[in-house]
Amino acid sequence: MEAAKAKKDAKRKREGMAVDEEQSTGMTFREFLVWARRLREAEVSEYRREFELADADNSGQLQADEMTVILKRLGYTPLKVTINHLMETYDTNQDGNLDFDDFITMMEIFRRADGFTRDEVATFAKTFKSFDPHGHGEVGVLEIAEMMRFMGLSAELEQAESFVKAVDFNDNNSCDFREFLRLMRLYREEELAKWRKIFNSYAGPDGIPATEVHDALDFMGVTLTRKKMAMFLAGAGDAAFIDFDAFVGITDGCRKLQVKRMQKQAGFADEEIDTFRESFDEYDKDKSGLIDNKEMFTLVQDLGLAMRTVEDQKLLLALMDEARVAAIKGGVTEEEIGPQGLNTLSFWTFVHLLRGMQTHMDKKKVRSFTGEAGHSFNNAEIKELGEVFAQWMDRSRSVRIPDADDSDASEDWESAPPPELKEGILPFKSLWGLYRQMGVNLTPAHREQLKGKIAMSFCNTSAGDNGVDFNGFLGVMTWMLDSNFANIKEASDMMVAFLTPSNE
Repeated sequence: MEAAKAKKDAKRKREGMAVDEEQSTGMTFREFLVWARRLREAEVSEYRREFELADADNSGQLQADEMTVILKRLGYTPLKVTINHLMETYDTNQDGNLDFDDFITMMEIFRRADGFTRDEVATFAKTFKSFDPHGHGEVGVLEIAEMMRFMGLSAELEQAESFVKAVDFNDNNSCDFREFLRLMRLYREEELAKWRKIFNSYAGPDGIPATEVHDALDFMGVTLTRKKMAMFLAGAGDAAFIDFDAFVGITDGCRKLQVKRMQKQAGFADEEIDTFRESFDEYDKDKSGLIDNKEMFTLVQDLGLAMRTVEDQKLLLALMDEARVAAIKGGVTEEEIGPQGLNTLSFWTFVHLLRGMQTHMDKKKVRSFTGEAGHSFNNAEIKELGEVFAQWMDRSRSVRIPDADDSDASEDWESAPPPELKEGILPFKSLWGLYRQMGVNLTPAHREQLKGKIAMSFCNTSAGDNGVDFNGFLGVMTWMLDSNFANIKEASDMMVAFLTPSNE
């Protein structure tokens, strides 16, 4: 009897521990399923809203021009090649339209890939893996800069830092592959915006005259022979005028041709390579095409490398070995590298040594992106921003702030009752209004990204999901300025209006 009683007591104890463990987790499996279903319903509801906003003719189908509206609202540049790819891939009926089910499938895959095609994602994944040899699943700022240069993109440490800040939601100063995809999308959108400005400066009502495309590319720093230019123009149908989509296609094609050259040049521009050639020739006193031991002394001094100890000498030899390996990886031939086993430098090894030296210095410059305070403003700036924050808090209490895309809001929205506010918390709608008056145009995708960043910010301690408190506002402003989020720096000339919002 006692053994049976002890067995029952042990069973009850185990069951009690299981209940305690289940309660301590905060969510049962059933509750998780309910939460997941509600999240899915909210997601589908948002897709329905976007679908109906774009469906101008209320046909229940989306045509290519309506898909253009959706992508633009989501913060993507709607290139014709992208639209055509989406329509061809997800139009299950092959009737040239997307119904709502097609649209949901498309949006889920499109957002997961951040607007890139399957082939582009595969290329990014291969590059990411090659710079993450130990399989940690994350790469740091230095690796990001190297990866971008490897792909033929010009990126120094400061630019790489800026992009990492914009996508690094957990603030660990590194990127996993999903964050890397977002980073590449931000780079692409910034790039397309720059190309659009250059295109507009050369274009007339019908586009850029075909005869001026070479000049536009030259202005962008894209070097191309007339023969290659003729080939690209032929690919665009030999039209008399080139529209923006064709201009992007030509520019992308030019860059693909230049990737190998940029890898060989260690990411340095042509002008820098010319400067390095002049310097190399100065060190190469005997004009042998190699910098030998005797000529190396002046070079080492100019590079700022101390050679006082054995360790200093080992560091130089290590950097030279790394430069040779990097040069081979960049496509430099063995003949161009020069004799092996000798302490000599050929020109291309010299170029990659300079890149290695730059990376060596960059490692010392890499720093945490925010200090203990979570922001980078001085006392005077904090005071001014505090006044702005207080003014918008007052405005939130007195009027209802319309959404940025509240197209069906009535003209007398100011007479609507204001929402209930938590003390010290600026609602998101008011925050969007603040940025709007500052001249920063936030797309729906921008606003969702900001909400996510604010929600994960250690600075925003008291706001919860309702909005942002002042500390959180300072933190997110620092992050936006550091990463140039939504081109906030270009709105600096509207700072006066930002500091004194009107109540109209």
